[in-house]
Amino acid sequence: MNSGIYMAQPDANGELQFRQMLNRPDIRNEVNIIRQLKDGTICVGFGRGLAVFNPEELIADTTKYIFYSAENSALASEEIRDILEDRDGNVWIATVGAGVFKATGDKKHLHFKQYTTQNGLANDLTCSLQLDKKGNL
Repeated sequence: MNSGIYMAQPDANGELQFRQMLNRPDIRNEVNIIRQLKDGTICVGFGRGLAVFNPEELIADTTKYIFYSAENSALASEEIRDILEDRDGNVWIATVGAGVFKATGDKKHLHFKQYTTQNGLANDLTCSLQLDKKGNL
């Protein structure tokens, strides 16, 4: 069975057809979270990293995405549990065992800053993120 990210598109008769959009053998069946950012970019947190893409570009070419993992970036944990965009456009990433990451920069060249128990987190296992009314994480 093929896995990954699929998009539902109506056919000529109006019936939905599902088209596979993002599939990598190393991330199959491991989608934990999907978030669309204010600029339309989509971030997908997997059990083995983070995929970032513009949906229109991915529709035209299913190779048009960036995949960040512990192997190719400073994202020390590959298991992503939550993704949140703050009021300033910063992207925050909750991970299993590596705390929280702040992702900044162009979506095609993200830079990651890690926050852990050494920065005051109660635990490096972070399941979800939320902003309060004042925009505090």
